[in-house]
Amino acid sequence: MTASIDHYAVLGVDSDAQREDIHRAWLAAARINHPDALGDVNEVERRAAARRMHEINEAWRILGSLDLRASYDKTQQQSLLLEENIFKELLHLRAARRKMGNTQFVMPKMIKNQRQNDYEGFKTLLEKFA
Repeated sequence: MTASIDHYAVLGVDSDAQREDIHRAWLAAARINHPDALGDVNEVERRAAARRMHEINEAWRILGSLDLRASYDKTQQQSLLLEENIFKELLHLRAARRKMGNTQFVMPKMIKNQRQNDYEGFKTLLEKFA
């Protein structure tokens, strides 16, 4: 299960959507994005369609199963809480830096351990609050 992809957004449904609505959205997205339905396109577009189709099928696999969907929703909720805690920590660090007059910023360990793409998001956050 990929935590960085919002499976609801991939299928264009709300998080409280019924299974039937999710299934209809999956079928519609599959019809539009299937590589064989594209007709005469170059190899790059065909590969991009195959990647989109993989995301669409993964979203259906997760959201179409009651157990996997419950697990996914729980993980998403925990992820939001973690992001909120990190944001609060950044605000505290910013306040401490201003109070101490320290121009050096030491990244907390919890941010250092994030993946590189998450780091870019935190870097953008830091720039907004610097």
